[in-house]
Amino acid sequence: MKIFLIVIFLILIAAAIFFGPWLFLPLAAGGLVALAILIGRPNGKLAKILRGVQIVAVCAAVVIVVALVLNTPWAPKPVRTSFASKANSFLARLTGPPPGRARPTLATLEVDRLSLRNALQMERQKVMLISKALALYQVALMEYQAAASSGKPDERLSGAIAEFHSIFEKERPGAGGKTIRLLAPDELDAHLQRASAAINKLEAEGLSNDKDSQALRRFKSGIPSALNDFQLDPLYLVVTTLQDRLKTSLHVQLSPELTYEVRYDRDHDSLISEQRTRISLSENPASEVDLTGFFTSQNGQLAVNLREEVVVQEDSSPERLIEPKMSTYNLRPGIKDLTITKRVIRRNAAERIVGGSLPIQFVQVRIDWPLPRTHALTLALQEPGNAYNTWPFVVRIENKDDASLNRILMPRYAVYFVEPAMDVKLTASNDEVTPGASAGKLRDLVPDSTQIIRIELLPWYLSNLTGQKIKEYLVVENMTAALIIGLISGVGLTILKASWGSKA
Repeated sequence: MKIFLIVIFLILIAAAIFFGPWLFLPLAAGGLVALAILIGRPNGKLAKILRGVQIVAVCAAVVIVVALVLNTPWAPKPVRTSFASKANSFLARLTGPPPGRARPTLATLEVDRLSLRNALQMERQKVMLISKALALYQVALMEYQAAASSGKPDERLSGAIAEFHSIFEKERPGAGGKTIRLLAPDELDAHLQRASAAINKLEAEGLSNDKDSQALRRFKSGIPSALNDFQLDPLYLVVTTLQDRLKTSLHVQLSPELTYEVRYDRDHDSLISEQRTRISLSENPASEVDLTGFFTSQNGQLAVNLREEVVVQEDSSPERLIEPKMSTYNLRPGIKDLTITKRVIRRNAAERIVGGSLPIQFVQVRIDWPLPRTHALTLALQEPGNAYNTWPFVVRIENKDDASLNRILMPRYAVYFVEPAMDVKLTASNDEVTPGASAGKLRDLVPDSTQIIRIELLPWYLSNLTGQKIKEYLVVENMTAALIIGLISGVGLTILKASWGSKA
């Protein structure tokens, strides 16, 4: 009997290690009862202390068992539903960091380096648009002259043309002490080449390894003054103003449609955050797209375990990967729908629960949104009636304040526990988690925030239909299982004690 009970007890301990820490709760209840019995009727100097230990042990065991009983689901929930019971939530708080103190998915230093990269890339976007400003100016002049000749001059467009001419014709210092006028194409190109070189120099200096978070923030705030000689901001402003006036005059309607998705690739342990931007070009043909404003890094690497990629899809054609240093992509004639997808891929995304202290257990994936709030792309729109004459048009892409994740895709049959609680829909290839209005807002899911979505996954050998049916009972919330394990633990140890006592 003694050997049998020892084997049963070891099996229970092994099951607790195999399935996770939850099984230790009823085992702890049984162990506490056994402790009270093993002490027996204490005598001697320590009698009062031992009696107090007995009382505390019995009370703690009762509390554990009652908690398990009260939080037991009386019937399994539907297979296609995730669950977050009271016991799950309690254990998540017990084994995890306190609310508001959860470790962010990216370190503060990495977040500040990303912020600096984004700021420098926006400067490159300004340079790119300004480089095409003269083409925009020529199309605007022709449009105004055509409208004026028909007796309907556009005075707002005329004002924007005059302002553009004034700013670009103004003499300004150039290289070697010479003065330049940016209406001259060669002088504009030289000016912008010097600006690009200055931006590259700032990037190399800013991302050097000797800067902490505070130094990075100071460096970022100094970017405008470091580029002041090139006057990128006023040039960019006058170009975008002219573009907006021309857009109104030509009745251009380009409204990007945005969708946001996160998916976890278990085979590569990667979490992929994906923003899709769909633009209809059926009414406004374009010959090329410049995606400078979509790249945060010039080599695709954002951090140690973080990288980005940008792909383009024309109608239903296969996706084409765009290289950061070759961000201009020629569009095929007659394209109707253009889709630009930016992905940020976080490797080593799965984390062991309880800090990996148990050898085999479930893992969790924490969902954040590492993509920047704003992007921009530049289309070369074809002039109406003249497909060979194009003008640059910047499409600003900005997440709205209420923008939220459309869905989170996890491996099929794998979702075990979601916090905050969400519905899970089974599809042909995934478990599709649908965030609610409050849980999935992008503004709350930034990498340095503690407001993240936590998803626990079943092990691969339980990621099947059977595992989904029994997943609620894997935490031994079932009242009968809790009582049986507690009974075996307590009574078994008591019998062993009696056996050992009789031999003594």
